[in-house]
Amino acid sequence: MPRPHSSLTRRSLLGAGTAALLAPGLGAIPRASRRNLILVFAEGGWDTCYSLDPKLDVPQIVSPGIDATPHPDDVDQIEWFGELPIVVNPIRRPAVGAFFAEHGHRITLVNGAWSGAVGHPLARRRLLTGTESGRNPDLTVIYGVEAGSELPIGAFSFSRWQHRGTLSASTARTGSTDQLDVLLYPSDGVDELAEPDALTELRLRRIARFRERWGDGGPNDTRLDAELESIERAAGLRALARGDALTLAKPPTLADSAPQAVDLLRAGATRSILLAQEGFDTHSNTHHQDSLQQDLFTGVHALAQHLEAAGLLDDTLVMVTSEMTRTPALNSMGGKDHWPYLSFLFFGGGAPANRLLGGTDDRMEGRPVDLATGALWDGGALPRYDQILAGVLEHLDVDPGPWWPQTSSWGGLLR
Repeated sequence: MPRPHSSLTRRSLLGAGTAALLAPGLGAIPRASRRNLILVFAEGGWDTCYSLDPKLDVPQIVSPGIDATPHPDDVDQIEWFGELPIVVNPIRRPAVGAFFAEHGHRITLVNGAWSGAVGHPLARRRLLTGTESGRNPDLTVIYGVEAGSELPIGAFSFSRWQHRGTLSASTARTGSTDQLDVLLYPSDGVDELAEPDALTELRLRRIARFRERWGDGGPNDTRLDAELESIERAAGLRALARGDALTLAKPPTLADSAPQAVDLLRAGATRSILLAQEGFDTHSNTHHQDSLQQDLFTGVHALAQHLEAAGLLDDTLVMVTSEMTRTPALNSMGGKDHWPYLSFLFFGGGAPANRLLGGTDDRMEGRPVDLATGALWDGGALPRYDQILAGVLEHLDVDPGPWWPQTSSWGGLLR
């Protein structure tokens, strides 16, 4: 079990944190020698055939070109950016080509890693925490306490997918998303608007037991009545949200959050950040991946540009990934289902330049690699989610052993 580990105090968080975040120009604090980490999470499972893992010439794999518009330039093709083959389309996904044209020489691309999960909760936990438990901290939180314990905020999250474990005191989360959303969609990653029936029944049974034992017709019963009322009010709120009566505020896009994230790093407020773009779970229409990946790479491109303008790109490792990929073929609804493999895009922060590692075969299944280097090797094995995360920590000069004691590190970020 990962250890609780944080040297942040309430006084340092409230005092130094306020001073750092409100400092004029957000640039007066000297840069530390440790690198920064930004994890960009494409929640829902991206279809890497639309960008990172070209399969245009594989008949049994449905690729983006099947829904081309009449526009003569609406053509999906493979473009090489040094050693990286990338699927581009100048009409539907111009941001993909623009990002790789400017930053492809900096990128390490990894395909075919193994997640071993096709359900969102387990796949997300594995990808983010390197474990199967949602009670353990995620990669950004771990790095925040290991490398940023002297800073006001260990790890900062712009999304609801942060896993804090026992390290909540070292973390902070943006309030720019509608806070009502937090009530309707709990931070433990529950996707449904309705509270699970089993949990509601458990709460009701506990209230009944408490009333039987401590009911007094006075203050105790008043408090239990209030608890029952809160359950009823929550159910009513979720019922409104399920219909059209309640519209929640729209969360900021990845491109909106990028300059704020860079400002936090430049201010010296934190060293570890989680960003996210949601909505990649395209079961009913795979072509939604066009706009989703356009928005994702618009945001990633903006993030890279802001980091470069701030002089932080060489000091900040950016990791872009999703909890799974999508099946080779369409389902009956014209979308694709879950596929238990992972792709990763790394740039900045000392990541090797223009390197393609791993891969998938003509069935979209991962190919074995040499764990020490990440290179394809028939005598190797599929790199696992926890091995990748351990390799990221090692690259950032943090010992992964205390967090994943049974895990061998993937060496793909070693030069």
